[in-house]
Amino acid sequence: MIFLKKWGKGKFFNFTSAQEIFEELRIASKGGKADYSGITYSRLRNGQGILWPCTSTESLGTKRLFEKSFAHVNEKAKMAVISIENTLTKPTPNKDYPLYLTTGRVMSHYLTGEQTRKSPSLAARDFEACLEIHPDTAETYHIAPDSLVRVTSEKGWIIVRSRFSESIRKDTVFVPFHWTDKQNVNRLVSDQLDPYCRMPGFKLSVVRIELIE
Repeated sequence: MIFLKKWGKGKFFNFTSAQEIFEELRIASKGGKADYSGITYSRLRNGQGILWPCTSTESLGTKRLFEKSFAHVNEKAKMAVISIENTLTKPTPNKDYPLYLTTGRVMSHYLTGEQTRKSPSLAARDFEACLEIHPDTAETYHIAPDSLVRVTSEKGWIIVRSRFSESIRKDTVFVPFHWTDKQNVNRLVSDQLDPYCRMPGFKLSVVRIELIE
């Protein structure tokens, strides 16, 4: 709002709550592909969420986008054959790096967390990165719940706090990617890129873990 006032546009964004902003979104998105006009705060509070497009308050939303047609003039999908070899080297666990590392999101944060980590209510849910690890794996490495752990790959190391989960594989640990500095899990990821999409191998790392006394 400070910047908008400096630009002389503050009167157009005189919102006092997130709900008021959402009401503006409902109006602005009406008739578009991502139509929120049928979604209201009261409906969200009383249900399990509504998927757009939702074009009226009677609509249940769209469970499967493009179930019957695609967003092209002829309503058909555009398909292409890509013939390339994936040159990324898939590492395998070894005596120096015995565990797979996978990365991803937690519910309370979005991408790099530059916005969500500045929200007190969201930051309170997850204020630091974590190492999600199976209890049996943690026992092997003498790691207790909520203890600090150094995670090391050939590329670098980070320090995160352990969080036990019985839903993760015993040969794999998980670290979310929303944090920076010494909790930035991308410091452990290889700089090899997929030759076609140019994405790093976020799911292709092996690591070792050590309890920090």
